[in-house]
Order: sequence, then structure tokens, then C-alpha cells
Amino acid sequence: MGNTKEVDLQRGPYRTTYVGMEVTRKSTKKEWKDYGTALQKIDEVRQWAIGDWLADGKRHYGDGLYKKAAEIMGVDNNYLRQMKSLSERFELLNRFNNPYSPCLRGPHP
Repeated sequence: MGNTKEVDLQRGPYRTTYVGMEVTRKSTKKEWKDYGTALQKIDEVRQWAIGDWLADGKRHYGDGLYKKAAEIMGVDNNYLRQMKSLSERFELLNRFNNPYSPCLRGPHP
């Protein structure tokens, strides 16, 4: 996988859809490994994106933000509060190569 700021889910024989992954041909060992690396990055990206989404949503929903977000995401308020707090603590430009980035990894909903 190249050093990019975007996550690419269409890799080699793998076609990612909303309901899973389709394998269009036999994969090589490298393609399989690269796709696994992309999936790992998605997990981290997802957490940052949720935090940023919540920070933006505060202006739309005010005090009802976490209730509405929990309904949409199907996760509990504590998880959402943690994601928003971390997102607000680290500006977007400071997240790349940040040693604290792995602090987002942990229990997931």
C-alpha cells in the first residue's frame, strides 16, 4: 500500500461493497496482505471520521447530538463522546504520523 491520505478499497482482486467483499480472481500473497492492511486502516479512519462528524453535528443538534448520533450509529453515548473528544483534541493536520493515533484503538461497539 502506498503512503496516501485516502483509503482505497478496490485493490487487486478485491471489490468491496456495502454487504461484503467480492473476490474477482485468485489473489497473490501480497494482494491479500495489502487488503488486510487497508482494512486495518479503515478501522482507525472510521473512528476519526465519527469524531469529526460529531464535532460538526454539534451545530445542528446541540444538546441532542449524542442521542441522535446513537440512533444513527447504533452505539452508546460513551463511545461517541470519546470519539468526539479525541477528534477535537487533535487537529486534522496533526493526526498524520501522530504517536497518539493508536490511542483510538481499543474496544469497539
